[in-house]
Amino acid sequence: MTAHLEDFFRVEELECGIVWCTRSPRPYLSVAMLDEVLVQLHHRLEGIDRRERSLLLDLRASPPSTYGESMHGALLHHHRRLVKNFRRAGFLVRSADQSEPIPRSSGPDYPEIQVFRDPDRARGAMRLDRVSPRSQLLG
Repeated sequence: MTAHLEDFFRVEELECGIVWCTRSPRPYLSVAMLDEVLVQLHHRLEGIDRRERSLLLDLRASPPSTYGESMHGALLHHHRRLVKNFRRAGFLVRSADQSEPIPRSSGPDYPEIQVFRDPDRARGAMRLDRVSPRSQLLG
């Protein structure tokens, strides 16, 4: 079965320098599907000048059944490649159990990952002031 990124994530580049990836409520049918979607997300992010952007993964709409899969499995495995070279990175979650374990920075090319429950706080913390004006849906 082939998964389509658009069924699971909406990727939007905001004027404030945030690449906001919003997870849909659609459940993954398997961990292999989750893995496939995260590889597609990585490819979608490849064309972005990461040094001038922040990455925010909004996982609040994730179905409860995939919390553990996301953070303990594939997302934990893929987070390094997803956040590499972004100036800032964060997860926006609905509850504390959705964010355990929190991946830690592992070198100069990897930003410290912040975890948020409030979208306004996330936007404020991830905002970058010096970014060329551009707001669009990437795809």
